[in-house]
Amino acid sequence: MRVELLAPAGSWDALVAAVQNGADAVYAGGTAFSARAYAQNFDRDTLKKAIDYCHLYGKKLYMTVNTLVDDGELKEMVSYAADAYKMGVDAFIVQDLGAAKVMIDMGLPVHASTQMTVHNTEGVKFLHRMGFKRVVLARELTLDEIRNITANTPMEIEVFVHGALCVSYSGQCLLSSLIGGRSGNRGRCAQPCRKLYQLVYGGKAIGDARYLLSMKDLNTIDWLKDIVNAGVASLKVEGRMKRPEYVATVIRAYRSALDGMLSEQDRRDLEAIFNRKFTRGYILGENPEDVVNPESPKNRGVYVGRLLSVKKGIGSFDFDVTVSVGDGIMIGDTGFTISAIFKNGKKVDKADGRVEIPVKDVKPGDVYRTFDARLIDRARKSYEDIYGQKISVKARAEIRLNQPMKLVVWDGKNTVEVKGFVDVEKAVKKPLEPVRVKEQIQKTGSTPYAISCVDVDMDEGVILPISEINSVRRRALDELTLARCFTGQRTLKEPEYRVNPVPVEDRVKLYAKVKIVQDAEKAVEAGIDGIYFQSMDAEEMIKVLDMCVSKGVEFAWALPYITRNELLKDIMDTAKKLAHQGVKRAVISNMGLVQPLKSEGFILDGDYTLNVFNSQTAYVLRQQGVDVITLSPELKLSQIREIAYRVGGKLMVITHGYIPAMITPYNPVKKVLDQGIWGLRDQTGAVFPVETEGRPDGLNGENYTIIYNSRPLFMADKIDDVLRTGVKNLRLDFPIKGSNVYDVVRCYRSCLDGDFKCADIIKRKILDFTRGHFYKGVE
Repeated sequence: MRVELLAPAGSWDALVAAVQNGADAVYAGGTAFSARAYAQNFDRDTLKKAIDYCHLYGKKLYMTVNTLVDDGELKEMVSYAADAYKMGVDAFIVQDLGAAKVMIDMGLPVHASTQMTVHNTEGVKFLHRMGFKRVVLARELTLDEIRNITANTPMEIEVFVHGALCVSYSGQCLLSSLIGGRSGNRGRCAQPCRKLYQLVYGGKAIGDARYLLSMKDLNTIDWLKDIVNAGVASLKVEGRMKRPEYVATVIRAYRSALDGMLSEQDRRDLEAIFNRKFTRGYILGENPEDVVNPESPKNRGVYVGRLLSVKKGIGSFDFDVTVSVGDGIMIGDTGFTISAIFKNGKKVDKADGRVEIPVKDVKPGDVYRTFDARLIDRARKSYEDIYGQKISVKARAEIRLNQPMKLVVWDGKNTVEVKGFVDVEKAVKKPLEPVRVKEQIQKTGSTPYAISCVDVDMDEGVILPISEINSVRRRALDELTLARCFTGQRTLKEPEYRVNPVPVEDRVKLYAKVKIVQDAEKAVEAGIDGIYFQSMDAEEMIKVLDMCVSKGVEFAWALPYITRNELLKDIMDTAKKLAHQGVKRAVISNMGLVQPLKSEGFILDGDYTLNVFNSQTAYVLRQQGVDVITLSPELKLSQIREIAYRVGGKLMVITHGYIPAMITPYNPVKKVLDQGIWGLRDQTGAVFPVETEGRPDGLNGENYTIIYNSRPLFMADKIDDVLRTGVKNLRLDFPIKGSNVYDVVRCYRSCLDGDFKCADIIKRKILDFTRGHFYKGVE
């Protein structure tokens, strides 16, 4: 089966550029529910035009509705998708698990967005059982991991092959929302990862501020054969925020590579159109430390020469390649557009070698071209004619005396037949010749068609107006266009919004999530109701379990946030040991853990990383056997209240602690971390603690780094506001060393009893804290 080349389309021009340069499918967002809310996107009329245009050329259009939605938005999203499907959209790329389930049950074709953080084989199987048609895998997976997934699941697999990369596992980054309230899970990411950060150790700065989280751009064009042979169905290019010329250039190069016609010019064009330096990415085994460009988050461009000197506003340059008026160049941190070029004292449009160019406020140094005017012009010409690529069709004309002309046109799949309105007459003078009929039928002009073969069957000595032949041809091609664009009468089931509420608990319970035995002991001593213990050390867990059992405290094993296939094997080995020792409950972080742990008899609680943003997602997880569900920390109180109203009990919210702002395979410290000591300081002075988790031996890319919010969440003195939502399970997280577990647990316990004096003491110790998103929510 031919592998699909999937192109981004953030605008109508970008969509045309993709189709005209060889894409097999495009993905585009509408005016709502798109993870690229700042792209131009498509309103209803433009979307219909885009669908018809893609189908005319035999291409598919996938619509992105890949944001989390609350209960007040869910029905609107589903209705929006249903309307788009009836217009002809081929599939929907979805992040929200609850919305996806409603859509699948209606009969809509759904692809799992990379925002679902699917990173193991069991996660793909989970979604296949739900009815998903395709999964866009996490960009952090290696080719070997992808092969394992394609070999062990029947699901269509889509992977990214080119473009910008997120430093975090997609769907697990809260950095933008925690800093400024703009959620990446809602399509509003402000890209704080492209800002300056300074490494700090124990509060002391280490080195200069650099772009420590800014990823290079992915480029796999020289390894496409290996990726295709891994069994993937679709190769995805990132770039819905990019200009149409970028889409044209990248898609043309990847089309050439897939067709075995890649040239050195294609490679040069990829670098020239946009790059933050290139990386082969995790997919091809690049080390995490090598995927980041700490020098700059901007387009690096291509080295073209040097600025030798500046005198009275005129720069003397020595270029290795030809540059043109209109090119954008960068020297150090200064960029500008070439307004004029002088060669040997004469003004020219383009030149190489020694030239003079007007400059301002720039010092001698290396010159990089960041905007290639000639490349842009060439790319633009590739799609200016929206029907530049012609569709080959064949035709057969039948011209009989005293009958209207009949024309049959077919494209290999669709056949149309059109009759004229004027009868053929006997010629009085010069009769109509078959060659003239053929010439007129082949005059397709500005249509998308080229008629490669015309068979003319006609009586001798007859005449028919040329205008009638032209009219029949036009109507035949119009009918063929309708046939190519027709997707059939699409019907859907009515959407069902299911809830199966469970009884609300009769009392409030406090849970503590901890990582070390001493913190578990302090929490139990302070009066905690339950312990979520995150560890891969079976002996430690049994020790904490025994303590909890002796004190009448609930115990659950909290799993790592990222559990790729190799780590999942270790987890299941540990799970068997723990089940034998009496551990009955586990806290799962991703969908790939559901079935394996259920099969070992564990009761499952869901962590916040499952991104539960509405009651339907909670319902889906309940149907899959998840018991207590931790809601998304991006929800505000009114949204939590709405979920609790619909779902009932067994919900949990995090009310205290350092919330993970980002989960990433990249380690900015590049060494083993002492928990709570290392951090990243942003330009406002805020420090974000950094630590590593995962596989103890660090093999097979199973380690990951957590960058925590700079301020801990604190809601003890506002606990009544939380309780008014109807949620009875409150969680306190203690991931950072020195979190003063005993005092914090005692404080929350006192506040629940109506004594708020301790809250002021804790606030003074913390100094700087946050109320999270409980009151303002996220964009």
